[in-house]
Amino acid sequence: MSLNHQSPQAAADVIIDKLSYTLAQLIFVVLGSFFVLWKIKLPLVVWVATLAGNTLLGTGLLGFLVVQKYGKLGTIVRWLVLHKFGGKALERNNYDKEVF
Repeated sequence: MSLNHQSPQAAADVIIDKLSYTLAQLIFVVLGSFFVLWKIKLPLVVWVATLAGNTLLGTGLLGFLVVQKYGKLGTIVRWLVLHKFGGKALERNNYDKEVF
């Protein structure tokens, strides 16, 4: 992939690929969860935990998709580095420090 694209485009392609694969898995899990919750009598705590987990995962994926679509992933990384979140790994990979 890096032979055909510049580095940012190659990274974006990989991120979209991973996001698409994870989204497909989430859809599979949600459908399986509804099937299990519908057919099997489970305690209310298990219902809530399953639905809450799926909702949180789906919300996170949707948020990441929006961030990636509008090209704001670098902005978020620069903000995290500026506010000292993420440690040395983010600082090492933050190439645009002077932009922020």
